[in-house]
Order: sequence, then C-alpha cells, then structure tokens
Amino acid sequence: MKEMKLFLLFIFAISALSLSSCYYDNEEYLYSESTKKCDTTDVSYSKTIAPIISSYCLSCHGATYKADGKNIPLSTYNDVVGIIDKVVGAVQHNPDYSSMPKNSSKLNACRVKAFEIWQANGLKQ
Repeated sequence: MKEMKLFLLFIFAISALSLSSCYYDNEEYLYSESTKKCDTTDVSYSKTIAPIISSYCLSCHGATYKADGKNIPLSTYNDVVGIIDKVVGAVQHNPDYSSMPKNSSKLNACRVKAFEIWQANGLKQ
C-alpha cells in the first residue's frame, strides 16, 4: 500500500510539473514592438506622422492645446512642418531640445526613425 501511494505521488508530481510548463505563448505579446518590422518605405504626414502625433502629442499640443504644450500646436501639417527641426530633436531626446513626449518614455525606434526619414525625404504630405 505504501508503494502504491509513493507511485501515485510520483505520477502526480510528474503530471503537475509537465502541465505547469505548458502555456500558450502569444507571439504579439512576446515580440510586440521590439521585433515588428519597421516599414519606412513610404513615410508621409497623413499615413505615418499624423497618427503618431495624434497618439502621443495632441493631448498637450492639439487644437485646444494646454499650457503644458507651451503654446506649440501640432494639430496640422503646417504646424509640424513649421517647427520640424524642434519636433525631430524632441522625439530623438536630443539634449538641445525638450524631450517629448513630456514625462513619458521615448517613442520607440521605429517611430523616431519615421520622423527622421520624413524630414530627410522632403516632408511628404
């Protein structure tokens, strides 16, 4: 009887160990931003830059910008193009500019690269 209990305990332990190591790995969760391909082949304001600005900048720099936005609106193409050097320096966290987004982590490398490429390629609307 004692041998049977030990055998069942052994089987239970092996089963518990094997089941606890099996779980569903979601590729999107595990390899989200860091491994996604960074497509910068056709960067334009409307397709690439405006969505980034909308997500990360307009809460302070929108049409009804707050005092936090230092009266620097970024709601339109012309707003952004007018101060593109400042915008690129800010998202790069260049020490000569105020790092943006303020009080937040730096944009991921792909988003920063999008601004750089957009500027280098002539600011396509």
